[in-house]
Amino acid sequence: MSCEKAGEDAPAAICCEGVGKAYTIYSQPQDRLWEWLGWHSGHGHPFWALRDISVTIRRGETVGIVGRNGSGKSTLLQLVAGVIRPTEGRLTTSGRIGALLELGSCFNQEFTGRENVRLGASVLGLNPDTIEARIPDIAHFADIGPFFDRPVRLYSSGMQARLAFALVSHVDADILIVDEALAVGDAAFAQKCMRFLRAFRERGTLCFVSHDIAAVINLCDSALWLEKGAVRAFDKARLVCREYAAATCQKPVRQQEALSSGGRSRLPASTGHVFVPWLDTPVQSRPDCTITSVDLCDDQGASLRMLRGGERLRLLLAGRIIREVGTVLAGFILKDRLGQALFASGAPVNFDVVSESGRFEVEFEFDLPALRAGNFSLTALLIAEWPDPVVYVRLDECVVVRVDPTQITHGLLPIPVVTEYTIIQTKHGSKAGRYEPFS
Repeated sequence: MSCEKAGEDAPAAICCEGVGKAYTIYSQPQDRLWEWLGWHSGHGHPFWALRDISVTIRRGETVGIVGRNGSGKSTLLQLVAGVIRPTEGRLTTSGRIGALLELGSCFNQEFTGRENVRLGASVLGLNPDTIEARIPDIAHFADIGPFFDRPVRLYSSGMQARLAFALVSHVDADILIVDEALAVGDAAFAQKCMRFLRAFRERGTLCFVSHDIAAVINLCDSALWLEKGAVRAFDKARLVCREYAAATCQKPVRQQEALSSGGRSRLPASTGHVFVPWLDTPVQSRPDCTITSVDLCDDQGASLRMLRGGERLRLLLAGRIIREVGTVLAGFILKDRLGQALFASGAPVNFDVVSESGRFEVEFEFDLPALRAGNFSLTALLIAEWPDPVVYVRLDECVVVRVDPTQITHGLLPIPVVTEYTIIQTKHGSKAGRYEPFS
């Protein structure tokens, strides 16, 4: 596929034409020395980490890169970032690149976090005055306290991830590449990063490598599937991830949309109304609409922050609407540590029925599903849904809870299944029973 004749309106941000990367492998360590000295040649043989990669990623596109370990995902990102050069083919990029590759690879371990920020930002082209003006924001985003002025060699992997993400989020990158950077760190920081990535999609090009298929579907427009250093498919994220998940389980998925190797198979444009998820709806703040308090309680009204799963919960949301704005939806979203919405609900609040002071209270009562262990958070919102959805208030992580099930859980939603069984035994007859795993 040619960069100049890709057939799309948006210009290319990343263009690969027949790109390949080979590493020479030697059977004995001394063979490398002999070949370097020129005494002998031909001892090594090439290993192609990538071969014949021809893809074009457009400006403003969000692309998830999936594949098994060793398929060439990280190598491709290193090529795009300019860390290594291709052995063959041509790779071009347009714009400033911010890269989150291997943790600590971009830092001098003896420098402090502040010194590494200055160094990294200057390498990316920021002038000294701009760097100094942004250091307070970078330090606040990283949120590593006094360690910001201590050597990076003292940092944990999570602290290095915080510093790296804080740096690339403040250097005005046009292209951002992320290689499993969210695999470390706590839930609050992971969701802060996901909010930044969602906002970055509106103004830049994002390449996101992850083994978390749900995160790729949630975050990316398209997906690039690499297998043994070659392109297996490049298409809409949901289609590619379905096919990739089926291939890892060795179960083919029947679908009408064929995935073309190395290119795209476009689906017909949707003619129906497009419903925008609340997390992707733009925020237009209004001073006359506010949320004053949010609390998660049990059925007795006691605040909860530690849960087991399966409880009956009450979410109390209070706010003010001090001017006629039509009917507003007061709602909430329960999210996992990656910021992916698990479920949501809302209730209409009409200005005509609020109190004279404009204050209102909404109470949601629901049974929490059986969830796997981890941190979860609630986002509270005030939304106008007609004629087009607009978020007036969105409070992310207003309530963070920890779920610790009493039983070992398997999967995202460990649904309690009651099993009636009969075991046929050859020596002692048969045995019947009943098994309730979450009782």
